[in-house]
Amino acid sequence: VAMVHGETSGGVVYLYDPLSERGDKRFAVRAVRLETPTEHTLEPGPVTVYGNERFIGEGLTEPIPPRSSAVVPYALDRQVVVERTDNDENKLSRLVTLQRGVLTAEVQHIKRKKLTLTNRMGQSAKVFVRHTIPKGWALVHQPSEFERIGDAHLFYVELKPHEVKHIEIAEATPMERTLDLNADVTLDMMRSYVEAPEGQGAAGLTASLKKLLAVHKKLLDLSTE
Repeated sequence: VAMVHGETSGGVVYLYDPLSERGDKRFAVRAVRLETPTEHTLEPGPVTVYGNERFIGEGLTEPIPPRSSAVVPYALDRQVVVERTDNDENKLSRLVTLQRGVLTAEVQHIKRKKLTLTNRMGQSAKVFVRHTIPKGWALVHQPSEFERIGDAHLFYVELKPHEVKHIEIAEATPMERTLDLNADVTLDMMRSYVEAPEGQGAAGLTASLKKLLAVHKKLLDLSTE
């Protein structure tokens, strides 16, 4: 067992981790962030936190790799409030075949998590948002500042006194789907595909799809008439 006795850099932060046993779904918990100065892995164990010459909390660490950082929650003071909204969507990412009105395409299934963080304090707060990506998924949108701890991402947000900030985390996984061109949802996905900046690369394909969409619009207009 690696034993270390010495000083290291660290500080008090907030951690939002709704999936952890020591986390909370509505509030970011008070935590201590520390750097490990050793070349050895530190085993899980209790951490006692003192501040202003008194005991202020206790936490429990996960294994800490060599020369890395750890964020250990130790108290819930309800000063940083987090409101969360989740939604899913499907986005056309690649066309495979199109025959007799049946479209086979690669579709991105996207899960979006929108967070609103509110600082109730009269002082600044450093907040880390922990997010673990499931196997087979990849991040497609996230805050620019983050670090990795094990399998998780820690996204960093700086909150000024009484400040409110919004962040969004989106992850996607590819699926192959067979779609009927007569379905409204398919036409909406194709419109989004040709209008998106990434869809403008294949100019010939985009032009053909625009013509196809125009034909379908005429058919719908005739049907309505």
